[in-house]
Amino acid sequence: MAGKSVITGMGVLSPNGVGKEAFLDAIRNGKSGVRKVTHLDTATLHSRIAGAIEDETLQSLSPGEESASDLDRTALFARIAGEMALADAQLDKKIASLPCKKGVIVGTGSGPLHTVERFYEECFLERTPYVRPSTLGKAEFTSPCAGVAARFGIDGIVQTVSAGCASSLVALTVAHSYIRTGMADILLVGGVDCPLTQHGFRMWDSLRLLTRDFNHAPESASRPFALDRSGMVLSEGCGFVVMEREEVAAERGAEPYADFLGGGFSNDPEALTNPGENFQVQAMKAAIFNAKAPQKEVGYVQASGASVHINDLVESRAIRRTFGDRTDRLPVSSIKSMIGHAAGASGMLSLIAVILGMRDNFLPPTINLDAPDPECELDHVANEPRPVDVKMALINSFGVTGANASVVVRKTTKLESPGTAF
Repeated sequence: MAGKSVITGMGVLSPNGVGKEAFLDAIRNGKSGVRKVTHLDTATLHSRIAGAIEDETLQSLSPGEESASDLDRTALFARIAGEMALADAQLDKKIASLPCKKGVIVGTGSGPLHTVERFYEECFLERTPYVRPSTLGKAEFTSPCAGVAARFGIDGIVQTVSAGCASSLVALTVAHSYIRTGMADILLVGGVDCPLTQHGFRMWDSLRLLTRDFNHAPESASRPFALDRSGMVLSEGCGFVVMEREEVAAERGAEPYADFLGGGFSNDPEALTNPGENFQVQAMKAAIFNAKAPQKEVGYVQASGASVHINDLVESRAIRRTFGDRTDRLPVSSIKSMIGHAAGASGMLSLIAVILGMRDNFLPPTINLDAPDPECELDHVANEPRPVDVKMALINSFGVTGANASVVVRKTTKLESPGTAF
């Protein structure tokens, strides 16, 4: 059995902050990234707000030899955030040459939706007789992952994980298993989703899961656990981390942010209309068991907290069942209040926010929580960050299509080099 998994680098594209430091500042200050949708025709939609990232920002960060139009939006997001994570881990200049087992694993729920949608419009609506040869490569679910691997010369494991909204936490747990079993030494692990297309947004709008009550006040729209919550806010985003075998990180003098201890899954067949409390408890308990961590050491829960009435209620009950009498003293919050629901990227963005908070000794708040729902009986970190030195946290990502995932991370300290790791 190989050494433990540590996280040594981060990259973030979030509606409320691009880059690790901007994201950290936004999370610490309760800044919302939800805005009115301006790039789509919303005249016939009920929800007209979302968490989007400006095209100008992406253009300023996009690779020099390629423009944003050369890549699907998910692939562009992955390229930018992946490079940020490698640079943060001081691996951007040498990842390809390191004599160890490397790879890229990316979780995504809807994949390259922009390319697929544009292909449909060209072929079936505009009746264009010519299809660009590059379309197939851009439209594959593997395109974000394969593009990152090619960009940085990573020639080992290249894998795409699709498990709906839980995709990135599943990807992290898969990566952890590869490191623990010796199949990999360094993995670039990401989560990305860009569902804010004309037809993609309409599909979500038709589900009646998106809030329709706050089009006039976008920043107040995402309200997990609030008495007056009325639905989620759809968003796009991307997060990447570098996960390494402990000995490899120590050998190169890396300073890890956290230990990744383990994850747990469950599948809820009725999640879309009637999320099951038992399945959520199952995922959380499995994560704690697989992390080999005493339940009493978990000091904080980053909830899935979608801002949908039944979902928040069920998750609150599931947390209480999982942690029992400790629940009243267990802080809980959800960053979806600030960034909306970024689908398959949500879990990764939540994990990064939690790890940065643990490093700086604070818990991210749930904003817009002036009047908590009394049925969501939890120790809410409401509206303001809480200064607490938490050593271990659990992160939830419970998908509307049934895939549930939870993971456990632990604050870590500087590693001592054991000698040659390769």
